[in-house]
Amino acid sequence: MTDQLKLAKEIMHWASEAKDWPLLREFIFRIDHRIDSLNAGIASDDENAISYFLKDEIELAFENLVNLGPRVSQAIENYKTAIDPQLGLIYRKRKAFEESVSLLNEHLSTYLETEEARAQSIVPHYFEKHQTDGLDYVIYAGASIMPKGKISHFHIQNLRLWQLMVSCGMAWRTEQLKAQLKVPLDTCQLILTSSTPLSIRFRYDEKRFDVDGAYDIRHEIIKSRLDKALVKGSRERLTQPGKLAVVYSRPEEGREMQRHIEFLQSTGHLMSGVRGLKALRININLKEQNQIKLPAINNGEVAFR
Repeated sequence: MTDQLKLAKEIMHWASEAKDWPLLREFIFRIDHRIDSLNAGIASDDENAISYFLKDEIELAFENLVNLGPRVSQAIENYKTAIDPQLGLIYRKRKAFEESVSLLNEHLSTYLETEEARAQSIVPHYFEKHQTDGLDYVIYAGASIMPKGKISHFHIQNLRLWQLMVSCGMAWRTEQLKAQLKVPLDTCQLILTSSTPLSIRFRYDEKRFDVDGAYDIRHEIIKSRLDKALVKGSRERLTQPGKLAVVYSRPEEGREMQRHIEFLQSTGHLMSGVRGLKALRININLKEQNQIKLPAINNGEVAFR
């Protein structure tokens, strides 16, 4: 938006050099004001307001300015060349950002789906993935999903250890992809683990699971807020690039995750970490990625993310 405003200002500058029209000086004043406003920060309505200003005021004036001399006509041509013909705005940086996000999402999504197929052989489960400017997935595992109708804590531990390893793999792959990204991006790894029994049903019309009861509402609210959570007593975000954050509600879940973390530290997946109240955060080893094969294995419902 700043680039486009500067190109518009150049047009008004050369036009005012050719004609001493007061409206041109006002346009320059208003353009400078919007550039200063953008430098201070972007408000929610800035994009629409600037787009309206450029299209409905600045660009409509071009036909009255184009004949004011070669410098003005060249400045107008520079403006039109820079903007995307379909979107009507300069799209270079935003396009580079969106392409970088898409490339990262595509690679990480493919990796996650490949590893998830392996996890099905460890413990049968229901997997649901959502992709926006990142990846969010939920795994439901329980006795009713198992072929023999039984599930043990042994199965759950295998899935949780798999999830920790996959989180490390996704962080490592992000690091390897950085050289291909037009805009430098990082990913943060966050796991919410919960062992609260749930009632779930399969909706055949939409081919998806539904979780019944108030717990699912509470669970979804927690998920939506976790990535903005701060470490208590500070302004530091829980989620950090190159680190894995694990959030849990029961002490035994924390102790179990701590055991898995110590194991993955010994294999080189994870580095030194910090433990906090009902949360664990650990540095991921981004320099190398070790491959560990989990052993193939053959009440109540459990959801964890």
